Amino acid sequence: MKLTREQIETMEAGPEMNAAVAELMGVCHHNWTTKPGKQGQQCVKCGVLRCMVSPTHTPDYSTDIAAAWEVMEHAGLLDFERRGWNLFYDDGVWVIGDDKFLGIAIGKTAPLAICRAALLWALEQEGE
Repeated sequence: MKLTREQIETMEAGPEMNAAVAELMGVCHHNWTTKPGKQGQQCVKCGVLRCMVSPTHTPDYSTDIAAAWEVMEHAGLLDFERRGWNLFYDDGVWVIGDDKFLGIAIGKTAPLAICRAALLWALEQEGE
C-alpha cells in the first residue's frame, strides 16, 4: 500500500493504519478471494491458501502499546545512536522527535505516533 506523507500524517488509528504497518512489519493483511473452479480461498496479496494459515488478525499496532513497541524495535525508531529520535508527551500529544525535539510524527496516543513515525521512516527509505 503506497501512502503519501499527507495520508500518513492524517491517518487515524484503526484497521487501515494497522494494515499499512503490518505491511511494513512483513505481516500480510490477507485479502481472501475464491478462484473460479477451485476450492478454498487464496490471498491475492501473498498467494497463501487460507487453509495453510492460522485464523489470525492483523495486530492492533495503532492502539496497542505492546504491538506498537514491536514496530519501534523493528524499525529501530528509538535507537538514539542511529536515528537520534525520542518519544515524548508534549502539550496533549505524543511526539516522535529528533534530538532538538522537532516533531517527526505526532499522535493523540503513543501507539499512533509510533505508527506514523514508522510509516514516514519507510516512506523516506523509498525516496518518497
